[in-house]
Amino acid sequence: TDIGRQDIIIGMAFLREHNPELDWNAGNIEFTRCPSTCTRHTVQDEELRSLQLP
Repeated sequence: TDIGRQDIIIGMAFLREHNPELDWNAGNIEFTRCPSTCTRHTVQDEELRSLQLP
């Protein structure tokens, strides 16, 4: 799907539910406050890099 110049689009409903911590200066996003219904799994370093903000 062509999303223009955007790297990722995250919906407000998702953000409200998962309430991630964003560090704009470091370019990091952490999902430390997900609801208990969230499926937790380990991501590899390569996958984690894809979560870095530009």
